[in-house]
Amino acid sequence: MGYQYIENLKNARICVIREYEDMEASNLPDERFQLKLTYYTQAQLKVERVAFDRQYAEIKKEVERVWDVVEELYQSNKTKSTADFNDLANKLVGSIKKRKIRQGLEHEDYVVAEKEWNEIVFIKSQDTAIDKENRPYLHEKEELRKRFVIMRDKIFRIYKNQNPIDRVSVEERLDFLEREYTKFDYMINPYHIQPGVLLDIDITSIKRKKYTLNAMANVLNEFLHGVSKGFQDAAFASFSRRRSTIRQDINQSFGTTEEDEAGYQMDFLEETTTSEAPEGIVDVSKEDDGLTEI
Repeated sequence: MGYQYIENLKNARICVIREYEDMEASNLPDERFQLKLTYYTQAQLKVERVAFDRQYAEIKKEVERVWDVVEELYQSNKTKSTADFNDLANKLVGSIKKRKIRQGLEHEDYVVAEKEWNEIVFIKSQDTAIDKENRPYLHEKEELRKRFVIMRDKIFRIYKNQNPIDRVSVEERLDFLEREYTKFDYMINPYHIQPGVLLDIDITSIKRKKYTLNAMANVLNEFLHGVSKGFQDAAFASFSRRRSTIRQDINQSFGTTEEDEAGYQMDFLEETTTSEAPEGIVDVSKEDDGLTEI
């Protein structure tokens, strides 16, 4: 597989290889690839992790801002046909309270502000010391992904097939944030990286996807094989197998051979039928009137 562009930033310890020089997606073919080889130190990883946290915080803040706008539009434009469960519950809360008091049942006022579950994702457990040092961001990404779906559903329920200016403005903002979130989701989490060489592969394909991935895997395998020849682990270099692991019966199976069982039975019979008695015990094998002690 050839390439048209390569950039080697020696001081930054970054090497970028692209199949095509042009970076505009609209001008590129449907199938293309890009390789980025980077060397990270521990100090660089710390800076990358701080930037990753800040980027997530900014995306979350912008998504919550759009969430508040959509919620306000939804509440202000609701009609009888778009009434939801919360409207029905608020309407019947008085009658429910009177019925429980009349029946002698306990009644507690439902306070929305005291809810811990946001009904988008389940409650996240408290982060441990290990979680703080290795943030996977799985729970946070799932929440943002579901928020996009809920907001689009609410917009459709309000406007149906109409396209007023408010809907166009909100949907444009949603499209932008969803594109940026997708880019963020595909970024490599710096919390999952150790100091050393990192190879980032970006593949775009709409047809023959399996063929393209197999070709890239072969190129990557050949590259890593060539690079790893210059390195050798001292522990593996001095490693030698023990005699206990070099046995003919190392590949054990549930079957047994008849020869082994026959040999075992013959050895057992020879040991039990020996005429010589062990030293220091009484020999009772001879047919005498009395006992003979050796």
